[in-house]
Amino acid sequence: MKLIAVTSGSQKEARLFQVIMGISPYVDAIMLREKQMTKSGYSLFVQRLLAQGLPAEKLIIHGHQILPKETAVPTLHLPENRLPEVDCLQKKYPCLQIGVSTHSLEVAKRAEQVGAAYVLYGHVFSTASKKGVKPRGVKQLATVAKALNIPVYAIGGITTGKVNDIYQAKAGGVAVMSGIFSHTDPLEAVKSFRKEVNGYEGTR
Repeated sequence: MKLIAVTSGSQKEARLFQVIMGISPYVDAIMLREKQMTKSGYSLFVQRLLAQGLPAEKLIIHGHQILPKETAVPTLHLPENRLPEVDCLQKKYPCLQIGVSTHSLEVAKRAEQVGAAYVLYGHVFSTASKKGVKPRGVKQLATVAKALNIPVYAIGGITTGKVNDIYQAKAGGVAVMSGIFSHTDPLEAVKSFRKEVNGYEGTR
C-alpha cells in the first residue's frame, strides 16, 4: 500500500515547507494541493522543495498542467471536472503520469479508459472538510477498486485505525490530508500512518 500526504492549503508557506521536508522520508508521495497559490508562486515553491533535495518523484503537482514540464515533476493530479483533459495531456506529454479525483464508479472507469495512471476515490469516511455530505463508504471503495486495473487510493476521513479497512477493500493505498496537515505534530502523525501502512508493505 502507498501513503500519500495531501496538503490542505491552510498553512503559511514557511510552515508548509518545513512540514513537507520533515515528512518526506516517511511518505510515498506528497500532493501539493495549494489552490490559493498563484501559478508563479506555486512554481517557485516547488523549485524550492526540489532545490532542498526533495525527489521530484515524491511530488505530485495539483492542477497546474504545465508545471510538470517546467519542474521535471513526473506526476500531475487533476480534479474530476478536468477529466476530459487527460487524453490530450497524455498525448502531448507521454511520460507524464496523470491522476484524477473521482467520486463514482462511472467516472473512475472513464478515468482509466482515457489513460489515468491512478484515481483518488472519496470521500470514503466522514470528514470535516465535507460536513453534511454522506461518505461513500468502504463498500463502494471496494467496488471501484475491484473494477479498475489502475491503483485506487482512498481519501477522506482516513485515520490509522481505518487503514485495515482500506486494505480489505483492496485499494492501492491511502491519501491523507487533515490527518497529517491539521495534526498538532504532522511528523508524528506521518510516522503513525507509515507504521500502519508498513503492515501491508509490498501489497497492491
